[in-house]
Amino acid sequence: MQKEKYLDGIRGVAAFIVVIYHYISAFYPALYYGSINNVRTGSGVELIIASTPLNLLYDGDVSVCIFFILSGYVLTYKFFKYNDTSAIISTGIRRYFRLMPPVLFSVFIAYILMKLQLFYNVKASEITTSFWLGSFYNFSPNILEMFKHGVWGVLFRQSVIYNPTLWTMYYEFYGSLIVLSFVLLIGKSRNRHIFYIVALFITIHTKFLPFIFGLILSDLYNTKQ
Repeated sequence: MQKEKYLDGIRGVAAFIVVIYHYISAFYPALYYGSINNVRTGSGVELIIASTPLNLLYDGDVSVCIFFILSGYVLTYKFFKYNDTSAIISTGIRRYFRLMPPVLFSVFIAYILMKLQLFYNVKASEITTSFWLGSFYNFSPNILEMFKHGVWGVLFRQSVIYNPTLWTMYYEFYGSLIVLSFVLLIGKSRNRHIFYIVALFITIHTKFLPFIFGLILSDLYNTKQ
Protein backbone atom coordinates (compact mmCIF):
# COMPACT_ATOMS: atom_id res chain seq x y z
CA MET A 1 0.00 0.00 0.00
CA GLN A 2 1.27 3.42 -0.92
CA LYS A 3 2.08 5.39 2.20
CA GLU A 4 -0.78 7.71 3.04
CA LYS A 5 0.75 10.26 5.40
CA TYR A 6 -2.56 11.86 6.30
CA LEU A 7 -3.67 8.54 7.81
CA ASP A 8 -0.59 8.53 10.02
CA GLY A 9 -1.44 12.07 11.08
CA ILE A 10 -4.96 11.03 12.07
CA ARG A 11 -3.58 8.05 13.99
CA GLY A 12 -1.13 10.30 15.79
CA VAL A 13 -3.79 12.74 16.92
CA ALA A 14 -6.09 9.91 18.02
CA ALA A 15 -3.25 8.20 19.92
CA PHE A 16 -2.40 11.46 21.70
CA ILE A 17 -6.03 11.89 22.75
CA VAL A 18 -6.06 8.36 24.15
CA VAL A 19 -2.96 9.13 26.22
CA ILE A 20 -4.60 12.29 27.58
CA TYR A 21 -7.78 10.33 28.30
CA HIS A 22 -5.91 7.78 30.41
CA TYR A 23 -4.04 10.49 32.28
CA ILE A 24 -7.27 12.34 33.07
CA SER A 25 -9.09 9.16 34.09
CA ALA A 26 -6.27 8.35 36.49
CA PHE A 27 -5.45 11.74 37.99
CA TYR A 28 -8.40 14.08 37.29
CA PRO A 29 -11.36 11.71 36.99
CA ALA A 30 -13.97 14.45 37.43
CA LEU A 31 -12.95 15.80 34.02
CA TYR A 32 -14.24 12.60 32.46
CA TYR A 33 -16.91 11.29 34.82
CA GLY A 34 -18.29 14.66 35.89
CA SER A 35 -18.67 13.54 39.51
CA ILE A 36 -18.35 16.06 42.30
CA ASN A 37 -16.80 13.32 44.47
CA ASN A 38 -13.77 13.24 42.18
CA VAL A 39 -13.03 16.97 42.06
CA ARG A 40 -9.36 17.67 42.74
CA THR A 41 -9.17 21.43 42.17
CA GLY A 42 -10.35 24.15 44.50
CA SER A 43 -12.50 25.78 41.84
CA GLY A 44 -14.14 22.59 40.60
CA VAL A 45 -13.37 23.60 37.02
CA GLU A 46 -13.30 19.92 36.05
CA LEU A 47 -17.06 19.70 36.38
CA ILE A 48 -17.57 22.70 34.11
CA ILE A 49 -15.28 21.35 31.38
CA ALA A 50 -16.79 17.86 31.63
CA SER A 51 -20.24 19.26 30.81
CA THR A 52 -19.10 21.06 27.66
CA PRO A 53 -18.06 19.87 24.16
CA LEU A 54 -14.48 20.41 25.28
CA ASN A 55 -14.57 16.89 26.67
CA LEU A 56 -14.25 15.68 23.07
CA LEU A 57 -10.62 16.80 23.22
CA TYR A 58 -9.87 13.95 25.61
CA ASP A 59 -12.62 11.44 24.82
CA GLY A 60 -10.79 8.13 24.41
CA ASP A 61 -13.85 6.31 23.07
CA VAL A 62 -14.09 8.68 20.11
CA SER A 63 -10.41 8.14 19.32
CA VAL A 64 -10.80 4.37 19.50
CA CYS A 65 -13.65 4.60 17.00
CA ILE A 66 -11.35 6.59 14.72
CA PHE A 67 -8.78 3.78 14.94
CA PHE A 68 -11.46 1.25 14.01
CA ILE A 69 -12.58 3.36 11.04
CA LEU A 70 -8.99 3.57 9.85
CA SER A 71 -8.66 -0.22 10.15
CA GLY A 72 -11.73 -0.77 8.01
CA TYR A 73 -10.34 1.67 5.46
CA VAL A 74 -6.74 0.44 5.33
CA LEU A 75 -7.56 -3.27 5.33
CA THR A 76 -9.70 -2.91 2.19
CA TYR A 77 -7.64 -0.23 0.46
CA LYS A 78 -5.79 -2.53 -1.96
CA PHE A 79 -8.95 -4.35 -2.94
CA PHE A 80 -10.84 -1.23 -3.95
CA LYS A 81 -7.81 0.64 -5.30
CA TYR A 82 -6.21 -2.16 -7.31
CA ASN A 83 -8.87 -4.90 -7.29
CA ASP A 84 -6.38 -7.03 -5.38
CA THR A 85 -8.28 -10.00 -3.94
CA SER A 86 -5.07 -11.83 -3.00
CA ALA A 87 -4.18 -9.03 -0.57
CA ILE A 88 -7.47 -9.56 1.27
CA ILE A 89 -6.90 -13.30 1.60
CA SER A 90 -3.30 -12.85 2.67
CA THR A 91 -4.23 -10.22 5.26
CA GLY A 92 -6.96 -12.44 6.71
CA ILE A 93 -4.63 -15.42 7.04
CA ARG A 94 -1.90 -13.37 8.69
CA ARG A 95 -4.15 -11.27 10.94
CA TYR A 96 -3.85 -13.41 14.08
CA PHE A 97 -0.10 -13.84 13.69
CA ARG A 98 0.34 -10.11 13.25
CA LEU A 99 -1.71 -9.11 16.28
CA MET A 100 -0.81 -11.87 18.74
CA PRO A 101 2.97 -11.33 19.23
CA PRO A 102 2.74 -7.70 20.46
CA VAL A 103 -0.25 -8.66 22.60
CA LEU A 104 1.68 -11.51 24.21
CA PHE A 105 4.74 -9.31 24.70
CA SER A 106 2.78 -6.59 26.52
CA VAL A 107 1.03 -9.18 28.69
CA PHE A 108 4.40 -10.74 29.55
CA ILE A 109 5.84 -7.34 30.55
CA ALA A 110 2.81 -6.74 32.79
CA TYR A 111 3.34 -10.16 34.37
CA ILE A 112 6.98 -9.36 35.14
CA LEU A 113 6.05 -6.01 36.67
CA MET A 114 3.42 -7.69 38.83
CA LYS A 115 5.87 -10.32 40.04
CA LEU A 116 8.30 -7.56 40.96
CA GLN A 117 5.47 -5.66 42.68
CA LEU A 118 6.12 -2.55 40.62
CA PHE A 119 2.51 -1.56 40.08
CA TYR A 120 1.35 1.22 42.41
CA ASN A 121 -1.95 2.05 40.76
CA VAL A 122 -4.05 1.01 43.75
CA LYS A 123 -2.14 3.27 46.13
CA ALA A 124 -2.23 6.10 43.61
CA SER A 125 -5.99 5.73 43.22
CA GLU A 126 -6.43 6.40 46.94
CA ILE A 127 -4.93 9.85 46.34
CA THR A 128 -6.58 10.65 43.02
CA THR A 129 -9.99 9.13 43.96
CA SER A 130 -10.01 7.34 40.60
CA PHE A 131 -11.94 4.08 40.90
CA TRP A 132 -10.82 3.28 37.35
CA LEU A 133 -7.14 3.50 38.27
CA GLY A 134 -7.56 1.30 41.32
CA SER A 135 -9.50 -1.43 39.54
CA PHE A 136 -6.46 -3.03 37.88
CA TYR A 137 -3.94 -5.66 39.00
CA ASN A 138 -5.80 -6.84 42.08
CA PHE A 139 -4.91 -10.51 41.60
CA SER A 140 -1.98 -12.89 41.87
CA PRO A 141 -0.14 -13.38 38.55
CA ASN A 142 0.23 -16.88 37.13
CA ILE A 143 2.60 -17.60 34.28
CA LEU A 144 0.41 -20.23 32.60
CA GLU A 145 -2.64 -18.00 32.82
CA MET A 146 -0.57 -15.14 31.46
CA PHE A 147 0.36 -17.14 28.34
CA LYS A 148 -3.24 -18.24 27.87
CA HIS A 149 -4.35 -14.63 27.99
CA GLY A 150 -1.63 -13.49 25.61
CA VAL A 151 -2.01 -16.25 23.03
CA TRP A 152 -5.77 -16.74 23.14
CA GLY A 153 -7.70 -14.81 25.75
CA VAL A 154 -7.17 -11.23 24.61
CA LEU A 155 -8.07 -11.72 20.96
CA PHE A 156 -10.75 -14.39 21.25
CA ARG A 157 -12.35 -13.72 24.64
CA GLN A 158 -11.44 -10.10 25.44
CA SER A 159 -9.75 -11.27 28.63
CA VAL A 160 -7.48 -8.34 29.43
CA ILE A 161 -6.66 -8.51 33.14
CA TYR A 162 -2.92 -8.32 32.46
CA ASN A 163 -3.23 -5.30 30.18
CA PRO A 164 -6.67 -3.63 30.29
CA THR A 165 -5.83 -1.29 27.40
CA LEU A 166 -5.88 -4.33 25.11
CA TRP A 167 -9.69 -4.47 25.21
CA THR A 168 -9.69 -2.92 21.74
CA MET A 169 -7.76 -5.87 20.26
CA TYR A 170 -10.80 -8.13 20.46
CA TYR A 171 -12.72 -5.73 18.26
CA GLU A 172 -9.68 -5.11 16.07
CA PHE A 173 -9.32 -8.84 15.43
CA TYR A 174 -12.96 -9.69 14.77
CA GLY A 175 -13.68 -6.37 13.08
CA SER A 176 -10.84 -7.04 10.66
CA LEU A 177 -12.16 -10.50 9.85
CA ILE A 178 -15.65 -9.09 9.32
CA VAL A 179 -14.63 -6.43 6.79
CA LEU A 180 -12.24 -8.78 4.98
CA SER A 181 -14.92 -11.46 4.68
CA PHE A 182 -17.46 -8.84 3.64
CA VAL A 183 -15.24 -7.66 0.82
CA LEU A 184 -14.55 -11.18 -0.41
CA LEU A 185 -18.25 -12.03 -0.49
CA ILE A 186 -19.82 -8.91 -1.96
CA GLY A 187 -16.95 -6.53 -2.74
CA LYS A 188 -17.40 -6.92 -6.49
CA SER A 189 -21.19 -6.85 -6.47
CA ARG A 190 -22.82 -3.92 -8.20
CA ASN A 191 -25.44 -3.90 -5.45
CA ARG A 192 -22.96 -3.99 -2.57
CA HIS A 193 -24.13 -0.60 -1.31
CA ILE A 194 -27.40 -2.22 -0.28
CA PHE A 195 -25.45 -4.70 1.82
CA TYR A 196 -23.53 -1.79 3.34
CA ILE A 197 -26.77 -0.26 4.58
CA VAL A 198 -27.86 -3.59 6.06
CA ALA A 199 -24.47 -4.04 7.75
CA LEU A 200 -24.68 -0.56 9.26
CA PHE A 201 -28.07 -1.33 10.79
CA ILE A 202 -26.90 -4.71 12.11
CA THR A 203 -23.82 -3.25 13.81
CA ILE A 204 -25.29 0.11 14.83
CA HIS A 205 -25.10 -0.59 18.57
CA THR A 206 -21.76 -2.37 18.50
CA LYS A 207 -18.08 -1.48 18.28
CA PHE A 208 -18.01 -3.11 14.83
CA LEU A 209 -19.91 -0.22 13.25
CA PRO A 210 -16.75 1.91 12.71
CA PHE A 211 -15.13 -0.95 10.76
CA ILE A 212 -18.08 -1.04 8.37
CA PHE A 213 -17.95 2.74 8.08
CA GLY A 214 -14.25 2.57 7.22
CA LEU A 215 -14.96 -0.11 4.62
CA ILE A 216 -17.58 2.11 2.99
CA LEU A 217 -15.23 5.10 2.97
CA SER A 218 -12.55 2.97 1.32
CA ASP A 219 -14.99 1.89 -1.37
CA LEU A 220 -16.33 5.37 -2.06
CA TYR A 221 -12.92 7.06 -2.07
CA ASN A 222 -10.87 4.50 -3.96
CA THR A 223 -13.40 3.41 -6.57
CA LYS A 224 -14.92 6.87 -7.01
CA GLN A 225 -18.40 5.41 -7.20
